[in-house]
Amino acid sequence: LDVIEKNVFSKTSIENISIPSKLTQIGENAFYDCRNLQTVEISKDSELQSIKENAFSNTLIKSIIIPSNLTKIGESAFSYCKELINVDFLSPSKLRSIEKSAFSSSSIEKISIPSNVSLIEEQTFSSCKKLKNVTFDMNSQLRSINNSLFECTALESIVIPQHVTYIGEKAFCNCGQLKKVEFSTDSNLQLIQKYAFSNSSIEFLSI
Repeated sequence: LDVIEKNVFSKTSIENISIPSKLTQIGENAFYDCRNLQTVEISKDSELQSIKENAFSNTLIKSIIIPSNLTKIGESAFSYCKELINVDFLSPSKLRSIEKSAFSSSSIEKISIPSNVSLIEEQTFSSCKKLKNVTFDMNSQLRSINNSLFECTALESIVIPQHVTYIGEKAFCNCGQLKKVEFSTDSNLQLIQKYAFSNSSIEFLSI
């Protein structure tokens, strides 16, 4: 088994799934709206490379391990996973892109973004109301913090990676607990769009 095709288990009563190590792709909507799904087991030697759109959206999974060979997390892949607290990336991670709304409206409390991630699309973590801590690897390749990326989260502080050139509209809007924003001394930042930090509680900003 190399691929779980789209819609295969969507809206079923499945409660747990163990992903075969040779699997390379989990298709679009594969486990979408499986409202009893609590456990997804992915082995450390997994060859999984892609999790497609809405693959686990609106399930009850509590944690997920992202294997090192994964390169892309699709749009809304884990959105509305109200019980999802822990997301762990195995190193060395090959992950390069996280698409729009991938983790939006989940219950993630912290996330550490691997260094090879160069693209995180808009709204990826929006309305993650328990998300307090976001860290980026020192060698982060991230180029932009896109629109509404962290809107309506519980972030308290953030260090913007060196290679980020752009912060989009409402990127940190309605982050009522955000007090501290730091940029590296060799930051490549060129543009901060409107409302990027509106309705936050910033006390310290170093540009």
